[in-house]
Amino acid sequence: MSNSIPKKASVVIIGGGPAGAYAATRLAQQNIDVVVLEKAQFPRYQVGESVIPHVWKFLDLIDLSERIEQAGFIKKGGGAVLWEGQLRAVYFSKHGYKRPGLHVEREIFDTILLERSVELGAMVFQNMTVTKVDLHTNNISFQHTVTKEQGTIHADYIVDASGQTALVSKQEGIRKWDKDFKFQAVWGYFDQSDYLNGEGEILDFSQRFTQNPMSLASSTGNWGWVWHLMMQDKVSVGAIIPQMDLAKFKQGGSTLKERYLSHIRQTPLTSSLLEKGKLIDVVRTVRDYAYEPKKLVIGNCYLAGDAASFADPINSEGVTMALYSGFLAADCILKSLEKTNRADFYQSYYEKTLRKRYKVFKVLSYPSKTLPKELIEGVKDVVRNQSTVESHMILDHLICTNRSTDYPELLESLGIPKKEFPQRLPLPISIAVS
Repeated sequence: MSNSIPKKASVVIIGGGPAGAYAATRLAQQNIDVVVLEKAQFPRYQVGESVIPHVWKFLDLIDLSERIEQAGFIKKGGGAVLWEGQLRAVYFSKHGYKRPGLHVEREIFDTILLERSVELGAMVFQNMTVTKVDLHTNNISFQHTVTKEQGTIHADYIVDASGQTALVSKQEGIRKWDKDFKFQAVWGYFDQSDYLNGEGEILDFSQRFTQNPMSLASSTGNWGWVWHLMMQDKVSVGAIIPQMDLAKFKQGGSTLKERYLSHIRQTPLTSSLLEKGKLIDVVRTVRDYAYEPKKLVIGNCYLAGDAASFADPINSEGVTMALYSGFLAADCILKSLEKTNRADFYQSYYEKTLRKRYKVFKVLSYPSKTLPKELIEGVKDVVRNQSTVESHMILDHLICTNRSTDYPELLESLGIPKKEFPQRLPLPISIAVS
């Protein structure tokens, strides 16, 4: 995208995914010289296709909503959850959202975001692997992934948006794995599938553009679950397998593909929807994907997106959290550049604000019917200050997946009015639920 990497920039961003691209775009909007170093060549593959309607407010701020609407992504009206034999649904429109959620091909979605930063003046260099960040001098060392050419760039501020590579927190030895989320994710793609609409009816793959699908999460026991997402030309299907069930999972076959297909075939509802489908891609996996660092700001380096923290994909918060952290990092850096004597304050603000938001992220996916007291205390301020609609949407999600019984008590203690439970749908007649 750009041909010559400068020796210095006000801000250097490591990674061009949603967090990095969004931070770069916001900074470029204010005429800050920003450089993005991205190790891949876009478009590149990335999992995490389910996006909730919160994304639109961030896209509006960078004048990108229309382009995303024109990209042809599958629109979804909400999420259906089959948990312990009960099929329930959360509808975005009933929570006041006028625009839909999306199922996005990340190679397309992420490229659109990154290109927007370039349009506004950010310098983006692809195939550049950052090898070291000197947090004392703010010098960033990098190497071209093909030519192996090396170089260094100096920055006043750094944003580590390197995704699950988590470059800086790994380098500094401050990343800690979350002992509460011991899971393995295994996923693949099918050429077609039937799907559920908002009324719980089963529709054919050919109707996905005219009859909006729901994302589907199906429980497999012990807080394990399977996702089912309709895409433009395929279907994303993945399993979250708890550590205690890994031995059973391995009994499904001698290869990862065999184990994955065996697991999916045993999943209620999902297996029936996929009767016409054929696996069309390699099966991928990642284990122990939940973590957070001891610090979210180190010196003049802000950690954002998955490089900062990740809990679990069941709440579809990944992309939204990435955009939020990119927005927050850019805002704090902009204010620090403007008021240099207040830089410490803005770093502290970022640390406290983002950590509280990540705690809400964790509440949404915490694998238990009860929450640790410190987690409840940690989200009080966020819940107190967020909209009632947002509080109710979180409550719906928790009820659907039979999670925290503490959250309704928290809402009551904060004087937030009660509401009706999420809508229960009739189980399709053709589906046998064990």
